[in-house]
Amino acid sequence: MSLFQLLLLSLALSADAFAVSMCRAKGRRSALVLASAFGFFQAVMPVIGWHAGSALRSVLSRVAPWAAFLILFLVGGRMVWNAVRDRKNKTCGTTGKALILSLAFATSLDAFAAGISISLIGSGIWLPAAVIGSVTFVVCLAGAGIGCVAGTKLGWHLEAAAGIVIMALGVKALV
Repeated sequence: MSLFQLLLLSLALSADAFAVSMCRAKGRRSALVLASAFGFFQAVMPVIGWHAGSALRSVLSRVAPWAAFLILFLVGGRMVWNAVRDRKNKTCGTTGKALILSLAFATSLDAFAAGISISLIGSGIWLPAAVIGSVTFVVCLAGAGIGCVAGTKLGWHLEAAAGIVIMALGVKALV
């Protein structure tokens, strides 16, 4: 995986966390808490996915490019579907630790799937995990700075665009 592809993947994976950060952060402290939670989960989940994919790689070695394509295409498609479906249901303001952790976990499930795909194409995981987590942290801080008003208006567009990018990376896995 090239550095450009890794940055594209990182930005795409962080898009849903970005949208949530725009809507949920209220002040510097909550922005740091959200960015830290999202960055942590986005860094850890690809590692877990990579290990799961590594365990399956010998079984899936002949179909690895197709499996990577299918996983990324389905994750990207789900992101587009969820963004369009939920475009009017965005609300603002943080509401507690449990919600923050559940949002961080939920927005990192696509990173888990990406970790599986990274494993299936035979790439290492430590650099991608560090980049994905770091990019997510920075992107979430930026989202928190942009704020709630922009988040409710732009969030679903960004999430849908990110899903399309992830789908394109899935197609790239076949080439």
